[in-house]
Amino acid sequence: MIPRQRGASSREAVLYADHQLSITYVPSPLIRLIGEIDVTNRAAVARTLIQACRSDEQLIVDVRLLEFIDTSGVCVLDNFCREGWIRLVNVQPQLHRLGSILRLTFKGADADRP
Repeated sequence: MIPRQRGASSREAVLYADHQLSITYVPSPLIRLIGEIDVTNRAAVARTLIQACRSDEQLIVDVRLLEFIDTSGVCVLDNFCREGWIRLVNVQPQLHRLGSILRLTFKGADADRP
C-alpha cells in the first residue's frame, strides 16, 4: 500500500510514512504531521523527530493536518515541546483541550501561526 501524503508539496521530503501518518520536512525547518498518531506509530514519530532534531535549531511542527491523536501521541509531542526541541504551530482547539485534560502544556505552542 502506498502511504498517504495528503498536503505534501513537491518541495517537501517525506521523513516517515505508514498507512495512517506522513511526516514531511520543508527546509525552514518545518515538519508537518499529516494523518493520525496513536500507540501503533508513536515510537516511529518519536524516532523521526529525534532524527530531524539533529541541528541546534528548534523544529517547527505543523499539526494542522493531524486528523487524530491519542494520549500516547499527545505525550510524545509534549515531551519534545518541554525539552525545547520542537514548537507546535496550528494547534487545533481539540488538541489543546486534550492536552489540558492530561495537564500538558505544549510549551511554546502557537495556535495562530499559518
